[in-house]
Amino acid sequence: MAKNKLALIIAVIFLVLFILLPAIAKKFGFLGNDNNSSDSDNKTPVVIVGAIPPSALDLAARVIVDKAWDKEAGFRLELRPIFPEASVPAITGGTVDIIGMSPLSAVRLVNDQKPVKFIANGLKVDCPFFVNKESSTKSWQDLRGKKLGTTSETGPSFTTFQVVMKAKEGVDVDEYFKISHSSFAELIPRLLKGEIDGAYGRCTEVGIAQATEDAGFKIIGNIKDILFRDGEFQELMTDGVVAPSAWVNANYDLAIKFQDTLYRAYGYIKEHPEIYDDPEIRKAYALEEAKAEVLNKIKELVPGFYTFVDWEQLVEDQYKFFELAQKEGLLDKLPSQEELFLLPR
Repeated sequence: MAKNKLALIIAVIFLVLFILLPAIAKKFGFLGNDNNSSDSDNKTPVVIVGAIPPSALDLAARVIVDKAWDKEAGFRLELRPIFPEASVPAITGGTVDIIGMSPLSAVRLVNDQKPVKFIANGLKVDCPFFVNKESSTKSWQDLRGKKLGTTSETGPSFTTFQVVMKAKEGVDVDEYFKISHSSFAELIPRLLKGEIDGAYGRCTEVGIAQATEDAGFKIIGNIKDILFRDGEFQELMTDGVVAPSAWVNANYDLAIKFQDTLYRAYGYIKEHPEIYDDPEIRKAYALEEAKAEVLNKIKELVPGFYTFVDWEQLVEDQYKFFELAQKEGLLDKLPSQEELFLLPR
């Protein structure tokens, strides 16, 4: 009888411990949460995006993360700001899954090392020519033989510049102008100091607003006016969103989800230019001390920069542009359209 009582007491003690121990362990942090969030996070695919700030891709990625649209779509976006000069090694070395970069650089420099696919528009072609406001220069033709500042020779604006001027104007930019390359950030100071006679680039709403409203430069032309004047193209990318072909092929559904989510963010930005009032955005783009005129100009330019044609139309136009670059001797190898673009299966 005593043995039975002892056995019963021991059984009760074990039952109580079985019930209470998990709660105690959870309270003191020895066990995870009931919803297994860490396990869930481990199963959620992570998409690492490299973007140049400021750029359409960078801003859209920030919106996606802020709105948690990535989680809604079933993935987790990790944003890594990157300099233009680092874009090629970043994508070829596997540091990022997706990156914003010059379309021509992607085909010229990356594709031989690691085949890539364009999965979305990153930035529309809208690249002005700037001069100081007191300059007598009235058009880009007036800069012939003069020092023209541009960004990196492998960067989006310059590579687009090369093809457009050669194909539409018969101009070899390296012969027509005295090209002087520098970083995006250095263009404005160099023009203000008179180190260059004009500048080409600053192809974002932020860059244009800073050049016109802060530095007081005047615009004497835009590459888009030359490119689109004969109606051959409806839209082209200055900056494309690319991913390794192997990654896209292995993660096709994820690539489509990312594309859809990215264009959702673009649409939101278009409708909400006041996003530039966000302190975090202003900090990321060095706009914390920006004048009201600069911010107002940025907001004025936003809708135009975030209005895109259908992806299918862009694919047709962009591939035709690559063919034009190849015809002009500015592109050697050109993979097929199916190899270069994310297309419906």
